[in-house]
Amino acid sequence: MLSALFHRQWEEAEVAAQNLLTWLRKDGFPPNVTTLPADPEWSRTMAEFGCIVCLRRVRTEKARHASEKGS
Repeated sequence: MLSALFHRQWEEAEVAAQNLLTWLRKDGFPPNVTTLPADPEWSRTMAEFGCIVCLRRVRTEKARHASEKGS
């Protein structure tokens, strides 16, 4: 997800974020979000937050591209 965001691969980032959110919301284990030992609930919260931020960025970029095409 983060790599796709970095490389501006919006579709891939969106799919990765949606898949991770679905996994987490079905009580799947969260990914490690830090190199330090962390409480799993902290990791879950940070991963969900990252997915939400990613999805907002993707939607913003898609809207920007759509408006540029319409201009």
